[in-house]
Amino acid sequence: METYGFTRSVSQRRLYRECGVKWYHRYVGGWTLKTKKAQYQFGNIIEQVCGEVIMKAITSPTAASTRFSELWDPYRMDATLTYRQNLTWKTLNDRGKILAQHICVQLPNVIRVDDWYQLQQQLRYRIGEADELCYLDFCGFGRQDASEPWKFGILDFKTADRTEQQTLVEKDEQLTTYQLAVETNFNRKVEWLALFRCIWTTEPKIQVLWTPARTPEEIEKFKAAAIDVDRQIKAGVFHENQSACHAWGGCQYQPLCFPSQKHRLDTELIQDPRKIGGELDTDIEI
Repeated sequence: METYGFTRSVSQRRLYRECGVKWYHRYVGGWTLKTKKAQYQFGNIIEQVCGEVIMKAITSPTAASTRFSELWDPYRMDATLTYRQNLTWKTLNDRGKILAQHICVQLPNVIRVDDWYQLQQQLRYRIGEADELCYLDFCGFGRQDASEPWKFGILDFKTADRTEQQTLVEKDEQLTTYQLAVETNFNRKVEWLALFRCIWTTEPKIQVLWTPARTPEEIEKFKAAAIDVDRQIKAGVFHENQSACHAWGGCQYQPLCFPSQKHRLDTELIQDPRKIGGELDTDIEI
């Protein structure tokens, strides 16, 4: 009997809660889209720029802008990237160059890299009986403003098309799992959590949202919820959430679930044999 006992992640649990059948198609069936949203690749490149600023490979706003262009230019004619209405390669190129300059100026003001830090690391640990995997952007010393002392914490890089309220950071599951992973792997007490959000609006900007580290009670609540999902998965419970079938324009797995849509299967989806049965741990949120 299949136990589905492979490595877990926040991304997995989020998808499982959205729809069990969708989770099954992705993690057991190995099905994925043939195309990728352009803003996702854009986000990966912005994250790379953040990392190079931290490592001091980029030391000026002009160099940051140039580096972004170098990384983004190969995707100018990439047919596998899809763009939503009124969004083009050039739009993201123009805004990305400005964002890169903002990153170079603002990121060094909130973190200190002349002390111990970790950058863009895969971390493994356990929750209950499940192995966990996450991709950490940055942990080290930082502060909200110059009037505060430097404290140890976690910064997560994000790209978005709008600013958000403070509440976004306070219950972010990804930050919670980072705290668990860092405290487990490095034996260091996390004091703060933050989202470094690169906003690609018409006037690009940086939004940094801070919150104190999760309390022991919050950590235990998070772990209990994760263990509950793990138990359901191992028990083979994969309920279909039909309300998710047509949300946000339609689930990507409609060709697998709806007989009338099977003609879309060959053009929209691909089954990666390496990912069948959850054998390849690549689908983690970054």
